[in-house]
Amino acid sequence: MIGSANAASRMIDSRVPQVLAWLKDGLADYAVGLMALAALAVVSVPVWRAVNGGRLGRTAAPQPNLPLAAAWAVALVPVAWWLWSIWAAFHWEAFFTRITDEDTLMEYGQVLLLGLDSLASGWLARSLWKDRRHAWALGYVVLTLALFWAAGEEISWGQRLLHLATPAWFEAHNVQQEINLHNLGSTDGRLSSLTNLALSWIVFASAALWMTGLHRIKRLRSALWLPHPSLIPALCCVLSYWKVTRLYTLFHPEAQEATPAVLQLQEPRETILYFSVLVFLLIGRLSLRGGPPEAAPVGHSAARF
Repeated sequence: MIGSANAASRMIDSRVPQVLAWLKDGLADYAVGLMALAALAVVSVPVWRAVNGGRLGRTAAPQPNLPLAAAWAVALVPVAWWLWSIWAAFHWEAFFTRITDEDTLMEYGQVLLLGLDSLASGWLARSLWKDRRHAWALGYVVLTLALFWAAGEEISWGQRLLHLATPAWFEAHNVQQEINLHNLGSTDGRLSSLTNLALSWIVFASAALWMTGLHRIKRLRSALWLPHPSLIPALCCVLSYWKVTRLYTLFHPEAQEATPAVLQLQEPRETILYFSVLVFLLIGRLSLRGGPPEAAPVGHSAARF
């Protein structure tokens, strides 16, 4: 018993510095979010006054409340999917690698989600234009084209489906030697870093408005076009990808780097991101004056979120 206790003590002593280093890296990763909280605290009151005083012009109608069941589904389903993916990547490496590889149902599901994202963004852009909010409409037209481009990039514009040969230039410069732009050199890593930076600001700002009660000022939330609070857990899963990959080496000191299966967590991460974008766009569309009226809750006033 004493020998077992000593072994456990030595294991804990060896892991504590690694855990502390992991937490320290995490604080550095989310420093931008903490900056967002500080910035929001400074500007929230004057922005609120400007919005409610009409000095910013017309804003979107208040974001609609979601039925409680829908809000919980949006919040919990992506988290459950992410936790299962982590478990599978850590313990069922061969199986997880197989289901997240190229030309699998997961990849085609991502393309489907991106296609729906693009359609929803176009629908929102059209509604905004009809509502004479032309600047916002043009912004969502750009987003519509970007989402369509992302869908094409996801399957290399059908190259593998059509059995097309890779042109010499792409073969020389593309990491996967396929016809797409996001795998040229370090482009994919830069896009991922930019996505994490933007999501950090969005998530922390939305969480701050929610937790401090400012989410009740719905005109302000609509003016900032922040995601519904139910999307915060899903977006946090997206942001946690790099921390999870580093977590593998924390639990497996003998490993120099994360296994290919753990790195493949990028695929469920992207699925959660594309799902979140779709929910955000649909809620944005319902927030317009032309959207369906908000139904009164039945039975209890807390039936909506």
